[in-house]
Formats: sequence, C-alpha cells, structure tokens
Amino acid sequence: MYHKFFPETTLVSSTKGQTGHTLGAAGIIELINCLAAIEEQTVPATKNNIGHEGFPDNFVYNQKREHVIKNVMNFSFAFGGNNSGVLLSSLDSDLETFSVTDDMTLAILSSASSLDKVAQNSKQYQLCDNAFNDFTAYRFKKAMPPKTINPAQFRKMDDFSKMVALTTDKALRASGLNLKKMDTSKVGIVFVTPSGPVEVVEGIEEQITKEGYAHVSASRFPFTVMNAAAGMLSILFKIKGPVSVISSNSGAIDGIQYAKEMMQHDDLNQVILVSANQWTEFSMMWWQQMRYDSSDFVCADYCSVQILSRDQSEQTAKILGSRQLKYQGKSLQEVATIFDQAFQELLEKLSLSSQDIKACVWNSRKKIDSTDYDFLTSLADSYGYENLAEKAFAFASNGAGEELDFVMNEDLPSGNYLVLSYSKFGGISFAIVEK
Repeated sequence: MYHKFFPETTLVSSTKGQTGHTLGAAGIIELINCLAAIEEQTVPATKNNIGHEGFPDNFVYNQKREHVIKNVMNFSFAFGGNNSGVLLSSLDSDLETFSVTDDMTLAILSSASSLDKVAQNSKQYQLCDNAFNDFTAYRFKKAMPPKTINPAQFRKMDDFSKMVALTTDKALRASGLNLKKMDTSKVGIVFVTPSGPVEVVEGIEEQITKEGYAHVSASRFPFTVMNAAAGMLSILFKIKGPVSVISSNSGAIDGIQYAKEMMQHDDLNQVILVSANQWTEFSMMWWQQMRYDSSDFVCADYCSVQILSRDQSEQTAKILGSRQLKYQGKSLQEVATIFDQAFQELLEKLSLSSQDIKACVWNSRKKIDSTDYDFLTSLADSYGYENLAEKAFAFASNGAGEELDFVMNEDLPSGNYLVLSYSKFGGISFAIVEK
C-alpha cells in the first residue's frame, strides 16, 4: 500500500495491540492518535523489534517524527474483514466534505419491528428483573430462522444479530421488493445502534479475563463490532451496496440523515435503515446511575427496520425532513428555543406551518430526569400536539426507533406527524412524516 497509494511525502505509522480490537473498539485508539498527530504536528512511531530492512523511508518507527499535517487517514482492520477508513482534517485544511443539500424526501416502503408495542410476542421475549434494583427489561431469546435465511448461518449468530436479521427479513418481505431480481449495488444499509451486541462483547471480556486471550475462539469476533452486524446483513441478503454504521443515542431518526446522504452521494435507489439496541445486567446498573425512572422505563432488546426509497410512486408514507439537535447542559427554556428555531426552519423549507402537523409521536416510557424529557412533555402546551404514543408502549427501546414504526403501522389518519426521540446525553432528533 505504501508505494501504490501514497507519495513519499505521506508518512505512515501503525498501532498494534489486542484489547482495543478484540473488544469491538477497533479504530478508537488510532483515531485518538490521528487527532493528536494533527494537534501536535507529530507522527507517532510504531514499535519495531524486527529490523527495518525493506521498510520505506516514510514509515515511522521507534521514534516519532515532526511533520506538517493537515489531513490524516486512519485505517482499521478487524476479524471477519470488517475494515474501515476515516479521513480527518485540520480546521485549516483545504479539503471539504459534501456540500449541504436541500432535504431529500424519502418514501417509506415498509417498517417492521422485533417486538409489538404492548410486548405480547412472548415466544421470542422474556421479561427479566435483577437482584440489585427495581429495573426490568425484555430479553430477546429463542429465535427460529425464517425460510429466507440459511439455518446453518443463523445458528452461528448471537441473539443481537438474529434479532436484526429476522426484523430486516420481515421489513423486506413487507416492502414488496424482490432482491433476487434487483441490482443490489443500488441498495445500501444504514445501521444505527447505541449499544452494538453488548452481550457477546461482555462474554468475550469475561473469557479473556478468566482463560486468557489465546483461548478465545476467533469465530466469536465477527459479531463483536457494530460493523460486523451490518456486514452480516449484506451477506445474508446478498446486498452489494454500501454499508454505514452509526453509534447514536436517538436511534432511527438520526439514521434518516445518513440514509439521505448515502442515497444522494452513492446514487442508490433504496436504503435499509436498521436500528437496534441490546441491554445486559450492567445496563440495569447504568440506568440507575443515569437517573432513569424505573417506575416508567422498561427497556427491551429491540430492532426496527424501515425500507426507504427515492421512488415515491406507491409509498404509504414519506419522510419530508429531519433534524438532529445536539447540545449539553441546557436549561428548559434554552432547549425550547433551540428546538423551535430548528422546527420553524424545517417547516418553512417544506412550505408548512405548525398547524399542518396533526400530532406528535415519542415514547414517554423512556423517562429520565432530564430537561429534554421535560421539554417533550410540554409539546402539548407549547404547540397543541397530542402525543399519540402516550401510554401506548409497554417498553422503551432506549434508542432503536420504535417511534417511526408506530407511525407506519398504527391506524392513524392521513396527515403530517412530528416524530421525536431524545438522548440521555443531550439532544433531540425529530422528523416530519407524511402518512
């Protein structure tokens, strides 16, 4: 790669180790090194005990090297072929990202979820409690493969990947798309998750601690990173288009923005938007620390999938526009001001008024001691919007997109709906959906 892709003025270094990669954090250490390199104008060195015969002069080893740096490319490689590249630029770099374009209207061909809103799907879920606090949550278990998925492949998957595969299969069948007769290079996947497959990751961490790194089977690694769960969908459904993986605390609504970018810049016809979350007993302790309200908040392993299309000829609903609002430590009044400004700007772009919105949808089961929760409860007073999902859910996915699925699959009258979700870490994401 040194000679084929980069000139001699490009310095090359690497970080090697075990823990960061095996535990699903591939790329994090490298990204930190890249940011530090830009900040310090210094390339970190690779430790080299094997000599340097045949190494190119631009490979930095044993001693860091000062260098004028405006752009850094980070490559990460993981088991299972889940490789990624990230380009980072200094603030004074000449490089530009994609220019901002007007909102693209996306048709929703279908929407599917792993658990119905009142949690009656008892065959695949069980309600669990714990010995140390009052939180309860629904665990996804005992899944059987559908006819469209190879049973041998399905057996090798962890529960998180099974849940994702089953829900994606359900959404694809409901969409009416026949992938076997389509050019699947024109179909992309956006995978949004706040957690990734944490159950597998925690199991590997425990095995490494007890038995040592050498005793952990390599076959477990492909399902430890979010990229792998998304890549698994490409393999199962023979989709040749691009895959993008986003870590998000607001779920599917955040994913809409990335789906639009992918649709436009990769010239796609459809994007499969997958949102998924999984909890463990450690999560139950974390909810208590983060001031979730156990009297209302009941979590669930959950996946929702929307098949999005640029073709709007036969859609049942469409996403007119969406916004992500990110902030931290804001007062209730400040949150209200930030939201109203973004909301009014989007309405103006869509040639709508606030009176054109029939109602709002957000899952009040996700109850946290936060200003964002307080703001969402005030929408009825501020805008006159009834929350149609109030007391409708037996659980909250905590960031996996049940709000969009509710709008799509409930028997709601035609009109425009404001769909919202919020993050414990500050920020509200919302979309306007026409049904």
